[in-house]
Order: sequence, then C-alpha cells, then structure tokens
Amino acid sequence: MSAIFWQKYLYLFPTHGYNGLRTRLKRRTFIYVRNLIANNLIRKTKRSNAVSVDLQLYVKLQFLANGGFQWLIGNTTQISQASASRIIRVVDSLVEISDQFIKFPSVGRFHCGFPNVLGTIDCTHVRLQKPSQNPDQYVDRFFHHSINVQLVCGPDLRILNVLAAYPGGNHDAYIWRNSALRTAFLDGVFPDGWLIGDSGYPQENWLMTPVANPRTQAEELYNAVHIVTRNTIERCNGALKSRFRCLSMTGEPMDIDDDVMQLIAENRQQAPYQEDMYDVNARNVLIRDSFTR
Repeated sequence: MSAIFWQKYLYLFPTHGYNGLRTRLKRRTFIYVRNLIANNLIRKTKRSNAVSVDLQLYVKLQFLANGGFQWLIGNTTQISQASASRIIRVVDSLVEISDQFIKFPSVGRFHCGFPNVLGTIDCTHVRLQKPSQNPDQYVDRFFHHSINVQLVCGPDLRILNVLAAYPGGNHDAYIWRNSALRTAFLDGVFPDGWLIGDSGYPQENWLMTPVANPRTQAEELYNAVHIVTRNTIERCNGALKSRFRCLSMTGEPMDIDDDVMQLIAENRQQAPYQEDMYDVNARNVLIRDSFTR
C-alpha cells in the first residue's frame, strides 16, 4: 500500500477503521486538530504526490501515541524514514496554538477540602537519547538521560502550565525557582490562591507543601487533605504518558505539542526542601482557618 493509498483512505473513510490506526484520538478529534493546523501544513509544491495534511498529522500522532521507530511508522504508511523524520520534527504547528489550550487560572477553587487551589505542581522525567553536548547534566536520579518537565494541572487533570527546558539532573525545586510561573506569583499576578506541591518544593506563600512533623490534629488533617489534592498531578502525569507512549521510553525530548494534544483530547471529552520560616506562616494561617475543628 502506497502513501497515496493512505492519504485517500484517511480522506474517504471518516469513521471506518480509524480507531485501528492507533493515534489515541477519536476520528472527530483528529479532524478537529487537522482543521486547526491545516493552513500551516499545506506543502507549497507542484508535486502531485505531496504528503497530505492528514497523513502528516497521522504520522506525528502515531509517533506520539506509540513512540515507535520512524522506519516502522514509515512502513505502515509507505513513506520513507527520512520523510517520517521530517514530518515528526516539522509538525510544530501545535506549539503555535498552545496558548489556546494551556491556560493558568486567575482564581483558586475549593478542591477535596483544600481552599483556593490554583493547581497542583510536580515534575516528571522524560527519557531521551544521550545528548552530544553536556550529557552529564541530563543524568537523573535513576541514572538515565532525561529532561525534567515541570507540570501544573487542575482538579480535572487539565494541564495549566508546562516547562520543558531543564536537563534531568536539575532538582524540581531549582526548576520552580527559575520558572516564569514563580516570577508571576512573586509579582502578585495570582493573589487569590496557591499551588500544591510535595516536600521536594520549598514552602512559600503561594506554594503549599506538607507539614514535615505534624503535631496537632489540624496539621494531620491538613496533610491528609494535601495528599488527596496533590494526587491529581500524579494521575495527570500517568494519563499523559499513557496516552502518548513516546514520553515513557527513550526517544525525542518532550515538546509542548504533547501537552496540547492531551488538552485537546480532554476538551473533546476524551528530598525534603529546607523550609524558610517566614513562608511557613502562610501555611499556619491556612491550617488555623481551614483545618482546625
């Protein structure tokens, strides 16, 4: 079967057999994404057999969903490995529309008994092949080469913020301290809420972490509710890597387009850090006001 066959197949059969193509998206979602980025993917060429928008998107999605080798993806669609590689790297139009889907809230919500939560934060390691430059910086605590990706999600697991710029050797707290999101909190952009993070993060006025040694019933209740609330980011990371298998194995570095596709799918219904004492006061007030019975 040739690449031309696959282009005609994707066009002529809007429902038949599509789920078997293993892109992890329903047909209507595929069409929705195609329409969003079509203008940027149309090849300006006089060749009669130029790779169609549908086939370009299919190849990219199959790579994200299965993490397969480019030659294998090429074989299933009868295009060359070189063409598959170019398509995978060139389909960056998803990044251009990322602001439509990755949005940080301005008002906190009450979630699992925890008031004023803007989101839950954590980092996840995405393995990659050994970089040619500064490979030691990418060695994580599991002794793999990776990038350490900071994610913030809401209670519905929707991704609100992503930072995929730091090698795997960097600690979560370091990435947070150097992030634009923390700078926004420092500047008072989000005065009406806070993030929920684990003990790997510093306790700050806008980032609530567990109490290391709870001594009162209120502190124990705070920790219990904190665990339940923070579980959303764990489930978000799991859902992201489950939908897009390329993030669960050695391969390409993570791009924002993985997060964009996760959000589109959802929209379509588909080591303890040493605490600064002055920042603990905000947590103490929260415990007193919301968790003391």
